[in-house]
Amino acid sequence: AGWYPFGVAQKKARWDAQAWTGESTDDPEVAEPAKWHHRLLPFLRHQWFWWVVGGWALTLALTAAQQPTGTHLFGQVAAVGIALMMVGVLLLVDRHLHFRQLRNFWLLVGCGVLAGVVAILFAVWIERLLESRYLTYAIELYGLAGPIEETAKLLVPVLLLAFGGARFRDPRAGLLLVLVSGAVFGIAEGRGYIAGSITEGAYYPMVMGVGRPPSELMHPLLTGFAAAVIWLAARRADRVITLAGVGAWFIAVVIHSAHDASLVVYKPKTTLKEEFASSIPLTMTEALMLGVGTAALALIWAILLYLLQRHSARELVPPDAVATNSPHWRPQLKQWGRPRAASASSSGG
Repeated sequence: AGWYPFGVAQKKARWDAQAWTGESTDDPEVAEPAKWHHRLLPFLRHQWFWWVVGGWALTLALTAAQQPTGTHLFGQVAAVGIALMMVGVLLLVDRHLHFRQLRNFWLLVGCGVLAGVVAILFAVWIERLLESRYLTYAIELYGLAGPIEETAKLLVPVLLLAFGGARFRDPRAGLLLVLVSGAVFGIAEGRGYIAGSITEGAYYPMVMGVGRPPSELMHPLLTGFAAAVIWLAARRADRVITLAGVGAWFIAVVIHSAHDASLVVYKPKTTLKEEFASSIPLTMTEALMLGVGTAALALIWAILLYLLQRHSARELVPPDAVATNSPHWRPQLKQWGRPRAASASSSGG
């Protein structure tokens, strides 16, 4: 704990050993940060990118093998490729936040896996229950998946925040928990779509193999955005439920619904089965066009959601990582969770 430079000349901020408190103070001895040199296509030099590309390529290969065999097996194994992509996402965030500094790193990863398993079981149960009894496809698409799935991915992590003790209250620990939970959710969801596609038409597996893996990146990135706000605000306010946290969850819900709606070819019919069938390609050319188009849109979404997560996760960058992060990843000292009076007079020392 102490006062550290956070990337602004002649300023220091207070770090309480787990998070920035939002307080800052003037310090003439803090020099102007060194100019950051942006390289051309820097992601090509980083491990995370090749985990994502390699995982996607493996998923495509396994999906292509599924179609001529007519078996679910290759679609089930394709989850391994999506898992590699999720490792890439975790490495991307880790290179900025240094998760492996956390004392209980592997415990947090294990709890995140458990949280993801619980999340997928909870979401599938609720969605099937409501869909079969009360809802049309349009309501499910635009209004159901967002609140249920975003809540499901946060369910176990927030319970650990409330009742799990100090080790789960560290904002970086909370973000790691939710990133892993979202990654497991995305792996399970992607596996279901790809494996199930074999029964929907000869060429539909190719649509899922090309377009589904990048769309699953939404799960850790979007819920991770909400988690960074929820945990930082909770630590500052010393309570689990905060206005900032609820607001971040609501933003994630709305974006989730918009994301899902944009990636579905929707032609209104009278039944759910007819609505779904209307988007199934009849030829290989149609399948490739639909798959590539879906993938392109999903990648745009993934980039936007990464930028959104960066906006909140940058507030969790520890003092020893500030200098090695680009200006876009340095804390801005957002006042989430702080009382208004404290936020208005956030300088001290």
